[in-house]
Amino acid sequence: RSRATAVALGSFPVGEQAELSLRLGEPLTIVSENGDWWTVLSEVSGREYLIPSVQVAKISHGWLYEGLSREKAEELLLLPGNRGGAFLIRESQTRR
Repeated sequence: RSRATAVALGSFPVGEQAELSLRLGEPLTIVSENGDWWTVLSEVSGREYLIPSVQVAKISHGWLYEGLSREKAEELLLLPGNRGGAFLIRESQTRR
C-alpha cells in the first residue's frame, strides 16, 4: 500500500530545538495513523515525527486537501513560494 501525502497545518514544535520543528505547509508523508496521533515523515528534513492528526491535512489525488479549514487553506496559499493564481480544493466544513 502506498503512503498518503499530507501537509503540516501549522508550526509544530518537536522537543525544545527549533530546527527539529515542522513548519506550516511542510510536505509530509503519512507513515501510520494511530487514532489522534500520526507518524509522519518530513519531505524537507527526512525526519520522522509523531504529531496530533489535527496538525495534518491529507492530500488526495495531488489536489484534494482533507480536513482543512478555510482559514488554514488561506494561510497555506499565502506562503512564500506560491505564485499568484495558486489554488487548492478542500472539503466544505458547512456542507457534508
